[in-house]
Amino acid sequence: IDAPETTQDYGLTSKTNLNNLILNKNVQLKCLKNPDLYGRMVCKVFLKQPNKELLFVNEWMIQNGNAWHYSQYDNELESIQRLKTLQDKAQQNKLGLWGTKFKPIEPWIYRKNKKLNINQLKHTRI
Repeated sequence: IDAPETTQDYGLTSKTNLNNLILNKNVQLKCLKNPDLYGRMVCKVFLKQPNKELLFVNEWMIQNGNAWHYSQYDNELESIQRLKTLQDKAQQNKLGLWGTKFKPIEPWIYRKNKKLNINQLKHTRI
């Protein structure tokens, strides 16, 4: 998944929603071997529920409109289809970032644009 950056619209809300769900709780991580382009570990996160079942946190974030499905790091066809369907439903039901007054910008596009703007400033002569 990819959640909005904290400097993006809805970014702090998304972070707060995740914190409310998992902060100070035991989670299980299933991580890829290599980090992403930004040096971050890419993981599936599972939270043990009081009923002993595991909640797939990545799925919860998408289902509630707190993140996008970022298929670049998802190599399981069933997972891709399920998360895409959950994202479509969240968008249709205007949940989370989909229900805000602004047009959501995918975090990977936001980061790319931010990097381009910084590089343009470096090369601008005054």
